[in-house]
Amino acid sequence: MLGGNAALLASGSVITLKIEDCSSATSCSECVSLGDPSCGWCMIENKCSRRPFCHETRQYLTQYKNCTGQSHGNSANSFYFGLMTNIKGWLTVSTLSSLSVTYDITVKSFNYVHNGVVTKNIPHSYVYVPSRFQTHSTSFGERYKGIKIKSDQPISASFYNIFIDHLILPYHEYPGVSQYKYYAVSTSSYHSTYLSQVLLIGCINNTVISIIPTVDLFIPIDVQKSGSDDILVTKGNSHTITLHEGQTLLLGKGNGSDISGTHFISNKPLTVITGHQCGSTPDMKKRFHCHPLQLQVPPTITWGTRFILTNFNNFHYSKSPVPSYLKTVTSQGNTSITIYCNGATNTTGTLLMVQLVHISIA
Repeated sequence: MLGGNAALLASGSVITLKIEDCSSATSCSECVSLGDPSCGWCMIENKCSRRPFCHETRQYLTQYKNCTGQSHGNSANSFYFGLMTNIKGWLTVSTLSSLSVTYDITVKSFNYVHNGVVTKNIPHSYVYVPSRFQTHSTSFGERYKGIKIKSDQPISASFYNIFIDHLILPYHEYPGVSQYKYYAVSTSSYHSTYLSQVLLIGCINNTVISIIPTVDLFIPIDVQKSGSDDILVTKGNSHTITLHEGQTLLLGKGNGSDISGTHFISNKPLTVITGHQCGSTPDMKKRFHCHPLQLQVPPTITWGTRFILTNFNNFHYSKSPVPSYLKTVTSQGNTSITIYCNGATNTTGTLLMVQLVHISIA
């Protein structure tokens, strides 16, 4: 039965129950609001179904409050990604589904298409992302370098090279949310020509973005116009642009600058990738070394207050180890950070809204 009513005889009375067609719901919230207790949202297949037809019942949702939480995950059907200057590497695509999942990676401006199939036990670990996909500047010719990853069932994706390893986060539109905020996290460098940078990638057409930098930045007046002049947006001031799906805008500054804390407020979800062409920690500066840095930052709506960290790769220069550093940025004033490590506790005290803290880890 796809939909209709079922009649039950109980204690001499006839009770009529409405039976819904689960597949009529296209989102988790719609699914659990049908009023049919036999319908639930199967996360692994990203569809509304009855429990016996979900291949992973541990990821079967029947309450709205769980729908809200599940949309924060890194598994989805659609992603936008990009490469900043001086970055290249590989993509890994994986899934929790025991079924075959088909995915496509496309870059429109290059007519590039890569097709693949993954299952729970057979991920794709070596999808090369060539350097020609890098976004190099703010110019209009660099505007269409968004890398789209799309699949017929939920997947997870990550990017890596010898220095970098990070998840690629899907974009989610949250019910009732009209504003998304993102913060850049970068560093400085011993070398003045390398840029502290951030890459914005439009995921949905007509995404309006306000850019508030922490350093003076040159930004195109109209990113949709070829040959547009740049405007100098000074620290703390705002400039508004519009990006469409798949469009890219790279912002950056050299001369030892650090654009950390620069924030972006948009009316629709974005992909925001931040980092450095070749950044240095304080100890690396003393040795005149640097590494490329790239990571994707989520919107503040998904930020938390408790984190578990693991050890970092510890590179050696001249046979001496270089300490690792954690860098934090807060989105709200009066924020304090407490670190628990090896039984010891260290509290930084109250931070300003966009104050940065270096925490040395030997």
